[in-house]
Amino acid sequence: MQRDHYDILDIPENASHAWIEKAYQKRLLALESNTALKAKKRVAALAEISEAYRVLGDDRLRLAYDAELLKIRETANEPSPLAKMVRMALLVGLPLIAAGTYFYMDSQAKARVQQERAEQIAETQRLEAQQQRFEKERVLAEERDRLDREKAERDRIENIRIAHEEEMRNGRFIPLPTLDQQARDKQNAELVERGRQLQEEIERRKTLAELERQKRFLRDAQR
Repeated sequence: MQRDHYDILDIPENASHAWIEKAYQKRLLALESNTALKAKKRVAALAEISEAYRVLGDDRLRLAYDAELLKIRETANEPSPLAKMVRMALLVGLPLIAAGTYFYMDSQAKARVQQERAEQIAETQRLEAQQQRFEKERVLAEERDRLDREKAERDRIENIRIAHEEEMRNGRFIPLPTLDQQARDKQNAELVERGRQLQEEIERRKTLAELERQKRFLRDAQR
């Protein structure tokens, strides 16, 4: 196909018959007024304009021309073999790249999850070991306190006996504490000891509650 008939008449492809007629007359006047144009070129231009008007001015010829023009444009827009190969490579390669990226990111995510789980398990084990160590230290401390109290009571009784014997040797008599006084002393000592044990129990329960809270937090994080 030669030059586009619509470009020759300088009209759009949806131009009406009246527009085509007006454009044809305008191109003829412009051609006649161009005195600098040589005869050979003038004849060629006139033939080109007349052919464009003949085709576009007839509905049947214009319809066939439009179909041919559309086919030429579609052929011109068809990609080259190289472009087709590149497109095919992209169609095949991009999914592979995407799949590889996905598997890589998925493996990285799984590795991070495993690392986090390992850290949580290690932290849970550390808290359990700390709790066990705390319980052992508490039992040892209670045993030491019991032994210290028994020793202090034995020392107190022994000091009273020694003082009594010393007074007896010096001729002075100091009566030993009565049973009621001994009971009151023992009761007072037991009240003091229970208060101390109660305070220790409160502190122990606070520590155990904090350890249990941390373990529960780790268990929730592992879910």
